[in-house]
Amino acid sequence: MASDGNGGYVTKIMQTGEVTELSATSLTAKSDDGFSKTYTITSEQATGLATGDTVTVVATESGSSATATSVTEGETGAPPAQPG
Repeated sequence: MASDGNGGYVTKIMQTGEVTELSATSLTAKSDDGFSKTYTITSEQATGLATGDTVTVVATESGSSATATSVTEGETGAPPAQPG
C-alpha cells in the first residue's frame, strides 16, 4: 500500500511477465507462474512494446482494475545473466 496523497491509501502491484495482448490503452501480461492481469496504459507506455516482449509493470489497483504507473521492458531487479 502507498499513500494516495489525500489521506487515503492505494494498492500498488508489480508484475513481470510476457505481453500476451497489447493495444494503445491496455496491456495484458502473463507471469511464468500463469498469473495474468490486464492493465490500463497510455499510448506513450505502449510505444515500442510488442506482443511477446517481457515487461515489468508497476500499477495501482482499485477494485478489479489496475492502472500502470510504469511499464519497463525486461525484468526489473533480475540478476544479470551468468556467462556460461
